[in-house]
Amino acid sequence: MPASMGHAASERTSLRRRVGVLGCVFATLVVFSIGLATLMVRAWDRAVDDRGQLRVAAAEVADLRLAYSDQETGIRGYLLAQDPRR
Repeated sequence: MPASMGHAASERTSLRRRVGVLGCVFATLVVFSIGLATLMVRAWDRAVDDRGQLRVAAAEVADLRLAYSDQETGIRGYLLAQDPRR
């Protein structure tokens, strides 16, 4: 019987060690996942900010195009009228 008791004690130690290693692996995966999620949220936040800035720039470009078109139309109308008050 003493031989089987020694064998059971080594199995318990082995089981404890396995559970401990499994717990450490799990904790490491949780920490890694949290870090990865944090990085992804930061990247997403930057992308949203960049997109907002691009929308502002696109609106400014549209305003500039409209102003250019209005100016071109005004000059064309002035030239077609051939106003002598140049």
